[in-house]
Amino acid sequence: MASHPLLPNSAVLTLDSLCVHDGVIVFAARALAPSAACPCCEWRSERVHSRYRRTLLDLPWQGNAVRIALSVRKFFCDNRDCPRRIFAERLPAVAAHYARKTDRLAEALRELAYLAGGEAAYRIARTFGLLVSPDALLQSLKKAPPLTLPTPRVLGVDDFAFKKGRCYGTILVDLERKCPVDLLPDRESTTLARWLQQHPGVQTVTRDRSSEYAKGIHEGAPDAVQVADRFHLLVNLRDMLRRVTDRYRCALKGIELPRPSQERSHTGVTLVAHPRRPEHTRAAEAASAAHHQERLERHQQIHALLRQGLPKRTIARKLGLSPMTVYKYLCQEEDGITRRTHRSSSQLDPFVPYLCQRWKDGCHNATQLWRELKERGYSGTARMVLVWAHQQRQSPAPSTPNRYRTVTTNVLNEPCQIPAGRESMRTSSSRQFSWFLLKASTSLSLTEQAAWESVRSVCPELVGVREMAQQFQKMVHDRSSPPLDLWLGAALESQEPALVQFADGLVHEKASIIAALSVPWSNGQTEGQVNRLKFVKRQMYGRAGFDLLKARVLPLVA
Repeated sequence: MASHPLLPNSAVLTLDSLCVHDGVIVFAARALAPSAACPCCEWRSERVHSRYRRTLLDLPWQGNAVRIALSVRKFFCDNRDCPRRIFAERLPAVAAHYARKTDRLAEALRELAYLAGGEAAYRIARTFGLLVSPDALLQSLKKAPPLTLPTPRVLGVDDFAFKKGRCYGTILVDLERKCPVDLLPDRESTTLARWLQQHPGVQTVTRDRSSEYAKGIHEGAPDAVQVADRFHLLVNLRDMLRRVTDRYRCALKGIELPRPSQERSHTGVTLVAHPRRPEHTRAAEAASAAHHQERLERHQQIHALLRQGLPKRTIARKLGLSPMTVYKYLCQEEDGITRRTHRSSSQLDPFVPYLCQRWKDGCHNATQLWRELKERGYSGTARMVLVWAHQQRQSPAPSTPNRYRTVTTNVLNEPCQIPAGRESMRTSSSRQFSWFLLKASTSLSLTEQAAWESVRSVCPELVGVREMAQQFQKMVHDRSSPPLDLWLGAALESQEPALVQFADGLVHEKASIIAALSVPWSNGQTEGQVNRLKFVKRQMYGRAGFDLLKARVLPLVA
C-alpha cells in the first residue's frame, strides 16, 4: 500500500486501515522495511519471529485524539556472537524505544509546556484533543535532552530572586545571541568563577556593581573585560543625591518643587488647583507623631551602637533591621528626619476643575459626580470621588444616617489643632529632589528656575553637588571616558561625604567604569531576560523547583 501523509513518517510506515472508536481516530500501520538491525550488534536480519501491537499517541486531527496501532515485528538475530537471539524492530524516526507518544507529538507537548507551564498547557492541549496530564507535560520538559549552547563571547551577568530579600540566583545571558545560556543556584563568586572556568572563551562580561560578581569574573576569566552597567551607574548617582538631600533636609524644609505639567482632560481644561488637603483628626495626628518619634529613637539607637564600634551588619541583626535601612539612617542627620508633608499625584487631578464647578453649581452627590466623570474619561474608582466630596463638605451628607451625624459633625468641624505654619511647610521628597538636581538648567521651566533659586539660596552646598552630578550624567550619556580622571579628582576633594564616597567606589572599579564609557555593551538585555524569568516564575505560582525553572527559561532549541 502506498505511503500516507497522515502518518508521522510516511517513508518508514504505511497505513493499513483507519477507523473511529469512541471518538478516537485509530490508524493501523506497519513498517515498510523488509529487515531490521539488531540493537546490540547492528546485524541486519530478515527472519521474522513474531509480531505484536504497539499503541502510540499522535497529533490530533480536527480536534479528535489520534492513536496509531503499530504492528511491530520481532526478528531472529543470526549473529552467533551476539547475546541476543530475538529483538524487536526499532523505529527511531517515529518514536523512541518504549515511548507511548510519537516524536512529533512529544516535541509539540514539550514546546507547549515550555511556553505555558503545566496546568495552562494541559487546558490548551485538552481543547485540541491531546490526551495528556499536567504532570506528564512537566516531566517531558524536565526530561528533555540538555541543550548544548556555544560559549558566549559577550556575557551578561545579573541576579534574580527566588525569594526576595532571602535567596537569590544568577542568570547568564549571551548578549550577541540575546538568549540566556545558564542559571546558577546562587550569586556567590565561587559559583560564577567555576562556570567561567568550565566555559573558556568569554571575552567581555557586563554586570552590575556587585563586588561578588566582580570577584568571580576576576577568578574565573581574568583576561575578560568587565563592563559596569551604565544604568546602575546612574542609579547609584541618584542614590548619592538622595543621601545629600537627606543631609540638608532641615534646610530644605518648606520647599516644594513644581510638579510636571498636568494632563489635560478631553474638555481641554488644564488643572490649576488641587483638592483641599484632608484635615487631620486627633487620632491621625497622634499616629503620625508616634511614627515620627519611633524613627528618631531608631536613628539615635543606630548612631549610639556605631559609636560603640559595632559594624553595620551587627547593628542590623541586633535591631532586627535590614543592612540597607541601617545604612540610610547612618547617612541621614537627625534634623533631616521629618514627617511626610508632600502630596502625591492622583488620577483625579485632571478632573478637579470640573468637580469644583459642579460643586459650586450645587451638585453634592458624590455618586452622581462619579458617573459624570466616567462619561468624561475618568477610569478611577468611585471611592476617590467620595473622599474628595467628603473633603469639601462643611456638614454631613443628606444620606448620612442620624446615628452617625454627631460623629461626622465633630470630625468635620473640630479638627485637631495643627501647629502654626504646618500647612505651608510642605517639602518635596528626597527622590523628587534627586530628579530635580539631575535636570539640565537649559530644560528648566520658569517655575522650576524659581524653585532652583529658592533651593540655592537656602542651601548653597547643593550647587557644587548639582554641577558634579550633571557632569557625570553627561559623561555616561555621551560615553566619554577621558574627563573621568578630572571628575574623580574633583569629587574626591569635595567636602560632601556622600559625593566622596560615590567617587571612591568608582575609583575601586575604574577599569570597568572606563569600559562602560567606551564599549557599546550594557546589561540591558540581561535585565530584560530577568524580567522574562520573573514572568515565568510567577506563571508557575512560585511552586517550581530550580530544575523546572531552568528548563523553562533556557531556550528549548539552539
